[in-house]
Amino acid sequence: MTVFSDHEMDCSGWLPRALDFLLAIATELPAGVAEPLCHKAGFQVSRADLDRLISDFGLTVLRERKAALVAQAFEPLLPALPHTEGRVIVTQLDGCIVLGQPEEGRCPGIEVKSVMVYPQQAPQQRVMHSDVCTSHDFQPACAGLLREAGVREHDVLVGLGDGAAWVSATLRLMGAHVVLDVFHAVEYADTVMRELGWNEAIRLEERQAWFRGERDAALWLEMYLPTPQGCQAWSEAGCIAARYLLERVEQMHYPQYRQQGWPIGSGQIEGANKSVVGHRMKRSGQHWSRRGAAGMAAVRARAVSVSKPLSFHSLRKSAFPAPHF
Repeated sequence: MTVFSDHEMDCSGWLPRALDFLLAIATELPAGVAEPLCHKAGFQVSRADLDRLISDFGLTVLRERKAALVAQAFEPLLPALPHTEGRVIVTQLDGCIVLGQPEEGRCPGIEVKSVMVYPQQAPQQRVMHSDVCTSHDFQPACAGLLREAGVREHDVLVGLGDGAAWVSATLRLMGAHVVLDVFHAVEYADTVMRELGWNEAIRLEERQAWFRGERDAALWLEMYLPTPQGCQAWSEAGCIAARYLLERVEQMHYPQYRQQGWPIGSGQIEGANKSVVGHRMKRSGQHWSRRGAAGMAAVRARAVSVSKPLSFHSLRKSAFPAPHF
């Protein structure tokens, strides 16, 4: 039995607090899990009702959030504060693959792109945006997120990524110093060390040195990587690993980054993708349309962002201008 008063009901046909509850539970849980919980709370809604409810709200969040960010994309950054040093601002990008709707006996993957911005000294002050789109369409929203996060002219922007081409290109367009996440670098460096015949004890010691930021990839590769002729007997995986590192040496000057106080690991965005995107969208048996995936990802990203310029009340009025169900 709900305790909301009738006079609060609006044009959506729902009491705002009831609507907020239904959207919150549908954002967190699949409809099949959320339905019985809603019934216990006094809401007689079906799985189809919840799916439609969160779909309409999600697409509204995505449309208005994207429009707001793109509108800020070319605004100047905030001016530097007098008599203060700039902060280190971290921006991270990543992609997360969720299963699409079955097509001809297979389920294509759908990439959910996410961007996060936060001060290095206050990662809890993060703002995040997620979407299903091309990297070209994603870039203006990334620029807008810098403005929403309050980045100033004298701040140092450090961009952490996994080395994917679209990630590095977007970070450069944002004006960030691009740093390859050390965890990805070590994965490939370890493959190279295996090809060099190093035993596990030596590799472990070397991996730990990389994680501590004591290895500059350019110097390390110059010291240990054989000539191209010397690599001819390597496995395909070893050749791929060597090429990966060589193509990204300018993103792996880790001792220099640590000396400047920059981060070298991208755990924030990958952890966010697991908890924000993966937790809700990669459950067993779940399949998404591109629109559905984009809407859900936008809702989930908004939920973890400290800044919410689009209020729930403005969003619900846009999403549900007429009685729902």
